Amino acid sequence: MLKRNGLFIFFVICSIFFQVGGASSRANKANFISKILLYPFVESLNNFYEFLELKEENQELAKELAVKQIENVKLQNKLDAQANLEIEYEVLNSNFILANVISYTGNFQEKNLVLDKGKKQGVELDYPVISPNGIVGKINLVAENYSICLPLNHSSFKLSVMLKRNSLQGLLTSDIYGNTAMTMIRQGSDIVVGDTLVTSDLSTIFPRGYNVGVVKSIQIDTNGINMKANIKPFSVIDQLDQIVIMEYKKDMSYETEINKSR
Repeated sequence: MLKRNGLFIFFVICSIFFQVGGASSRANKANFISKILLYPFVESLNNFYEFLELKEENQELAKELAVKQIENVKLQNKLDAQANLEIEYEVLNSNFILANVISYTGNFQEKNLVLDKGKKQGVELDYPVISPNGIVGKINLVAENYSICLPLNHSSFKLSVMLKRNSLQGLLTSDIYGNTAMTMIRQGSDIVVGDTLVTSDLSTIFPRGYNVGVVKSIQIDTNGINMKANIKPFSVIDQLDQIVIMEYKKDMSYETEINKSR
């Protein structure tokens, strides 16, 4: 009740205040009231409307930035795809199929790579798989629209390899923990830490000379006769998102000729 009466008295005083004096005096009073009392309110409204306009502009800018970011990502993916084709070592006359790693099969270090290319794209069984850094593995299963790559760090993968420096031959193998090694090395052979391994002419999967890895340590094999070189592969299997499938199969016709001559 007191608040209501107080508000009524305030309006009565304001009314009398504006009515007292001449026209010029009332104009000055109105100007005073508008500047002192109403200005903060009007300014607040103006700021509020400006805030709404800025908010709309920011939303439009955010949309534009999102579109640009998506376009940039698409462009970067295309550039990455092109970069994966820039293989520095000799590739004979083989064609290539660029594929994405879309999933894995198997457990722990016994994983296979699932690729998004299959029979429809020209993939065949036993095609070699590489990355810009070195070999990855081989195709061991092909479906219509996907294929499976057996990687070099899988215990089922075996490959004839040699030292790049002196062509010392050996066999690349891995254990169930993904540890990769060059085995079947005679004791006393010329091999040292830091040597580079490449694919051998004896390989039935890869052409000669593709990078495999580097020797990180050497030890006597468990049979006590041969040496074993522990290898750090150039291709890190768990970090691959794109690979290159080589449309290559080694000419094995010489075996037929040898068998005929027997």
